[in-house]
Amino acid sequence: MAESVSLSCSGCGDTFERKEYNVVDADDYYCSQECRRKEREHDCPWDDCSYTSHSQFGIKQHHKRTHGVSLTEEEFQCDWCEETFTRQRSKVRNWDGTFCSPECRTEWLADELSERRMGEDNPMFGQTGEEHHNWRGGYGQNYGEGWLDARRRTLERDKYECQDCGMDRQSHKETFGYDLEVHHIQPFRTFSDAATANQLSNLITLCTTCHQKRENRTE
Repeated sequence: MAESVSLSCSGCGDTFERKEYNVVDADDYYCSQECRRKEREHDCPWDDCSYTSHSQFGIKQHHKRTHGVSLTEEEFQCDWCEETFTRQRSKVRNWDGTFCSPECRTEWLADELSERRMGEDNPMFGQTGEEHHNWRGGYGQNYGEGWLDARRRTLERDKYECQDCGMDRQSHKETFGYDLEVHHIQPFRTFSDAATANQLSNLITLCTTCHQKRENRTE
């Protein structure tokens, strides 16, 4: 007759017996399936939440769905607006910076390009008109000091909608992958100074498609 072996339950701590041939070498032993389930359950870390799950994945799903906070997200600081935001590390595109939104990344890039294209550091410094590789009657992407503020104010004034077709900001980001564009009604190249060219009365919010249509009409 097989002998019984005394074991200590890793769940409730009680001592129980089991036939020797049913005992395998293990770190934990349980006196019942109930104790096994309880020991393997994971508790939700949210204060005053009694939810439990048999898996960490279940806890993560519940926490995000019920409490609106992902357990897999970390805090980051935006390189442009310096606001703190949370996101999964795998979804943070930090090869050229860490940004809380496509808008902040767009504005950061515009600022970087502006700095690189201004002054004697620009390899095309001093070259004008047809000598410049981007010659289109003087057209360029450097809209001078204060451009980012003028762009922001134009977007706010136009309620973040294309003034030609009505496309809103979110739809534009989903369609094109970046923010709405701001267009100079009278071409920037026709002004002698950026401050005058960047007056709000000369700026209008457009989607990429409508912006291209207007640009084609002025070429």
